[in-house]
Amino acid sequence: MDPAPPPSISNPSDHFVLVDTPNSQPAPYPSSLHTNVQDSGDEDNSITGILSARMGALRLVEDGQLRYYGPTSNLHVHADGLRSLSGPSFRSVATEGIGVLRRLGLDQEVPLALETHLAMLYFAWEDPAIHVVDQETFFAEKRRCLLQDTGSPYYSETLNNAICAMGASLAAGENLYLPEPASEFFSARAKALLDVEMDSPTVATVQALVIMSATEAASTRDARGWLYSGWCNKK
Repeated sequence: MDPAPPPSISNPSDHFVLVDTPNSQPAPYPSSLHTNVQDSGDEDNSITGILSARMGALRLVEDGQLRYYGPTSNLHVHADGLRSLSGPSFRSVATEGIGVLRRLGLDQEVPLALETHLAMLYFAWEDPAIHVVDQETFFAEKRRCLLQDTGSPYYSETLNNAICAMGASLAAGENLYLPEPASEFFSARAKALLDVEMDSPTVATVQALVIMSATEAASTRDARGWLYSGWCNKK
């Protein structure tokens, strides 16, 4: 007996179902994970846009000075008015200078007339060779700071002591009634005050660094002299 012939298939689609491949599956509904990733990406893009779009900004910081923050700085992104950008700890020579000198045994009172004499020696012999301080501006700002008990970007006690240190080295043979050598006394004071003033540097800080560099070089401490020179060039 001949085997029965296979049934004819008039329409293959009635018997075979095409299974969708993974590529043909519909897109899933967005989950919270996908939403968070997308939101995070949008936030990153917005911050990047802020950073790239800014050309820099001037901000008034807690020491009362204007500081410029360039486009690569993130300190201006969340700045808000007078809000501090440099952190809560801020030291000032006006408030901490005397205490620093006292702890180091350098708080001996220096007569104003002696400071003026040493400054005049500096302006007469040293400043013409390395002119970094305007004499008239220095004395005017010093007088204003002493009378009004205020600060100035063109005068600081660090600069004053740096000038006196150089002037004392030029006052050879004079009795200055100060711990000997007087130039080292003023130099030590300038270094101690510089550590505080670096928290809020001004034009006077840069001028002091130039003078201190020359003083250290004259005392054959060339390594420290080069270091001070590098600092003032970076300012």
